[in-house]
Amino acid sequence: MRFTLFGSDVGSAIRPLAGTAWSRMASIGRAYSCALPGQSQARARLAQPFEDRFFFAGEATHPFDFTTAHGAHDSGQRGADEAMAAFRNRHPLGRRGFNVTAGARSIR
Repeated sequence: MRFTLFGSDVGSAIRPLAGTAWSRMASIGRAYSCALPGQSQARARLAQPFEDRFFFAGEATHPFDFTTAHGAHDSGQRGADEAMAAFRNRHPLGRRGFNVTAGARSIR
């Protein structure tokens, strides 16, 4: 008999809400991000925009919430803010009828 914090029959009460097959998707290739020991500073380099035209986001680019969904989310907001700032710098007056706003918090 196996005992757990929630009782021995806890498994019978758990039901999955959703499932994915991401590990079998050819475009993902069973990818997972991790920094080698002593190489966590690579996350900051990975997050840097390239020529103010390509902006990178994803949990692997977050400085301290890597390998988490909220790290991916927050880094997406950061990347969007960087892209919009670059757009504003190239087009200071914006485009007619185009309203540029930013509101995501910085994670740097």
